[in-house]
Amino acid sequence: MKSKLFGNTTKIILLITFAILPLAFAQAQNTRKANKKTVKVTPTPTPKIVEPVPNTYSEPSPKPPPPPKPSPVPKPKLTQTPPETFVGDEIKQIQFRNLLLNLPSKMFSRLPYYEVKPEHFKESFDFEIKTNGIAVWTDDIEFYEVLNPRKESLLKVEVVTSLYNTDFTKAAIDGKPAGAAAEKLLELDYLEATKAEEQPDSPVKTVKYFIPNELKPGMGMSGSNSVELEFNLKGVYQMRDDAADKNRFVLTWHTYRSIDGKAGKLKIIISGRKTEMPVAEKILNSTYFEKSSKMVPASEIFKTESINKFGIGSISVPSNMIAEPVKEKTTKNGDVEWMTYDYIWKTPMSKDSNSASLEAKVTTKIYNVDLTKIADDIPIERRTPEFLILMDQVGNSNANKMFGDNRMKESKIMNLDGIDGSYVLFRLGSNSKTFVAAWRTYRLLDGKAQIISITIEGDLSEILKAEQIIKSFKLSAK
Repeated sequence: MKSKLFGNTTKIILLITFAILPLAFAQAQNTRKANKKTVKVTPTPTPKIVEPVPNTYSEPSPKPPPPPKPSPVPKPKLTQTPPETFVGDEIKQIQFRNLLLNLPSKMFSRLPYYEVKPEHFKESFDFEIKTNGIAVWTDDIEFYEVLNPRKESLLKVEVVTSLYNTDFTKAAIDGKPAGAAAEKLLELDYLEATKAEEQPDSPVKTVKYFIPNELKPGMGMSGSNSVELEFNLKGVYQMRDDAADKNRFVLTWHTYRSIDGKAGKLKIIISGRKTEMPVAEKILNSTYFEKSSKMVPASEIFKTESINKFGIGSISVPSNMIAEPVKEKTTKNGDVEWMTYDYIWKTPMSKDSNSASLEAKVTTKIYNVDLTKIADDIPIERRTPEFLILMDQVGNSNANKMFGDNRMKESKIMNLDGIDGSYVLFRLGSNSKTFVAAWRTYRLLDGKAQIISITIEGDLSEILKAEQIIKSFKLSAK
């Protein structure tokens, strides 16, 4: 039974297997055919080639190398960098006041304004009023300087002209006794320089008398452009090593002479690297002098103008100055009202200029209130004349820093006729030939605030008169 059952079961399994296998095989065949048919009916479409669309992503391609930069066009050497030497350079003539001098042309090379840097050229003008209690004089200073590429001073030429308002009989020049003639002053300077040269390890190497552009008898040189020139002026020459660098020199030459009857001193200072010594000697030996000066005041005679009202007493001005009609103006700001009075004197205008060479103006402002009402931005306890004068000094200092060109020459508290005021002396621009000297004070007059000021403006040829005018000013008690 068991064997029979096993045999029957085996037969049944085999029959089922053989029955299923043909069906499975047929199904597999049908599936392959169906798959082949699908591939043929729906082939993968080929994309069309179109123009690239901006901003669509694409595989980054390597950047091409940058094009070679164009070679820079070299600028002329004289305008790109400072020169290394002036030896062999062309010479040009320039004028410092009443002095004609030849300088290397490279010192006058001019760069475009946007390329000018401090190391290229430092051309400056300076002046200062001085007094020793007897005489008044001005120191007028001009210089040219060029730095080399290492920012070292290659060559500097400085001219200092001192002009006095009196002759040698009253001018005590450089602290020497008044009354010494020009020749005596030179002798004293020569002896002093010789003693310095004889000291051990002295930096002074040469001291001698020297005459620039000396004319031998019969040479017959005449002035240029109808300007009368003065020749054969003897002066003291001194050459020394620079105290900070033995590879540098300082050459000085100075002389004394009378200009338009007034005492004058001229000093030429040339410094630089020792390689430039031949140039320095050539510059010094090129010197010519004009017999007249553009700095000496035309007139020393003053006249006194009496006012005696509005707090103004009197003032002395040069006799050739003409008074203009008094100007009056009323101004009101809220409850504060004040009257302004202007007294103006001017020199006659020349045919060649529409402006006066000198103008003096005295201004007084009289308020209807006291000082505590006219200085709102200052604490009330500090609204005093003393503090307001001090504030003027602070303002002068701040203005000088703002300009940045050292145009202010003097700022101080000056006492006039027993009253303190703020004094300032400055030039109108960095290269201006016009100066302004001004004095201002604050006070109470009959319980009312008053501001009084004196302003002198003019050409530098008139600067000696400014302090004389201001110091002559007197206030009144009414």
